[in-house]
Amino acid sequence: LACDINTLHYDAHRWNIVLTLRGRNIKMIAIPLALLTIWGIFWIILLSYNQFQNVRETIGELDGLINPLLVPVSFLLVFRLGRAAVRFWDARKAVGKIVEICRAFISTMSVACGNADDREYEQLVSLRDDIARWTCVFPIAVKNFLQPSTRKGWDTDALLKKRRFEIGSLLLEEEADAVLN
Repeated sequence: LACDINTLHYDAHRWNIVLTLRGRNIKMIAIPLALLTIWGIFWIILLSYNQFQNVRETIGELDGLINPLLVPVSFLLVFRLGRAAVRFWDARKAVGKIVEICRAFISTMSVACGNADDREYEQLVSLRDDIARWTCVFPIAVKNFLQPSTRKGWDTDALLKKRRFEIGSLLLEEEADAVLN
């Protein structure tokens, strides 16, 4: 099946992926980085003039207070980012487990509904299809519930259309509206 194909290929010797810009939110990083660089250049130019000797002396006095804090703050930031990454991958693993359980449930239910008499068969097939449709929609509904209802830069109608597209033909229009709204 196409859904079982491993789409992620890991190569431990390819470090250039760290420097890849495609797929990253450059605007979110570049603008603050450029502003901080301009701010730093401004202060370097300002402090290079002798007219601002008193500012230079004040900053020199604060330097003794700031330097001891740099190492602990750096460690805190690094470990916080590490915990955030762990949480991200734990969340992905949990969502994968939800999808796995839904697949196993549908498989078990399909086998159970396949063993019926002819008179009950039509009713069980209809029940099986309904349960399978709603079980397939469950991970999508969970994802949509966990994501913010509005996103910066997204039109609300475009977001609703994207979420409706994810459900596809699994649900009727009024059922999809009930799930999404």
